[in-house]
Amino acid sequence: MMKKIGTWAFVILVALYLIGAIFGGDESSSSESNENEKSEEVLVKKYSNLPIKQGLSKK
Repeated sequence: MMKKIGTWAFVILVALYLIGAIFGGDESSSSESNENEKSEEVLVKKYSNLPIKQGLSKK
């Protein structure tokens, strides 16, 4: 009896996890990508004016 209850509980937990993974992850990924794009733009602007060093090989 306990083994059946444990099995059903496991099946229900796996089903809830899969439903959450499929339907719940869309909003956070889109907002994270917008934040990443903004931070990349800031870094490009910050470092785009740096001088380029030539001849960095050791002699």
